[in-house]
Amino acid sequence: MARTELQHAWQLRRARRLAYHAEGRGRPASAVTLNRLAADEADLADLLDRAASEDSVSAFELRRLAQETRDLAGHPDAAGNRIADTGDRPADILALAERLVEDYLEVGDRSADEAVVARAQGLAERAVLRLAQLRVLGAALPDSALSGRNPPA
Repeated sequence: MARTELQHAWQLRRARRLAYHAEGRGRPASAVTLNRLAADEADLADLLDRAASEDSVSAFELRRLAQETRDLAGHPDAAGNRIADTGDRPADILALAERLVEDYLEVGDRSADEAVVARAQGLAERAVLRLAQLRVLGAALPDSALSGRNPPA
């Protein structure tokens, strides 16, 4: 399962790189940073906690993933360091998890600092594994848990 996700991420990354080079441009280099991604990780952890409170079957695994996500953010209170503009952040758990994978890979691609590249690649690897786990859990969760919205009354 994780190998399939890694293969999918590699194919996506390759396609993105080809498109980027074909266009000759992309997002500004400062658009994605590890600090901004820490705030996204904190948002994802919040969404996972909310989903855990709605789904008793997968609650333990969702809480474990939420804690792991907080660890990826770098510190337990990353929520306090969020940037104000969250308009481009998806509210869907899977969409946000997928975007985090892509963004970690992008940071690794763009950085000239080997330490940042290594950190981004390590975070991308853990994010891919988390995404695979979420996809397995996704089949068992209600739509409201994956979208971050409350179920209709």
